[in-house]
Amino acid sequence: ISGGSMSPPAGRGLCVMIYLLKGEIIEKLENSVVINVNGIGYRCIISSSSFDRLPDPGSDATIYTFFHITENSHTLYGFTNLDEKDTFEKLITVSGIGPKIAISILSSIRVEELIDRINQWNDIKYPNDKETRIIFTTLKPKGTVTTAPKVKE
Repeated sequence: ISGGSMSPPAGRGLCVMIYLLKGEIIEKLENSVVINVNGIGYRCIISSSSFDRLPDPGSDATIYTFFHITENSHTLYGFTNLDEKDTFEKLITVSGIGPKIAISILSSIRVEELIDRINQWNDIKYPNDKETRIIFTTLKPKGTVTTAPKVKE
């Protein structure tokens, strides 16, 4: 591609190569899952929250994906619901937060709790740690986080 970026933009419906995978769970590990879709096994990096919501191996599941392409790797990140995927995509817009850190954040806090905390920061003039300050100053002014989403199991 001449004169343009080769990185696909984040967001639903924008340059999405693999939107979701639907098939049988073959392997379920703490930070990844392998799903068989018509004879092809796809490994997705997942959060602890998604791990907890996934059925046991041998069961069918739907995993929403984010396909991250870099010069050195092509990585699928998987989510059991769109709220978690949307929050992941918002987190990676924050300077200094890439997919690995975003998955780590989503593994340490539920999406609803993260959004509640960001919304409560209205009364805080200056959050005390660097990561909190970066997330707060990036997401809150844009209006990207306004209410806690309803997670559908």
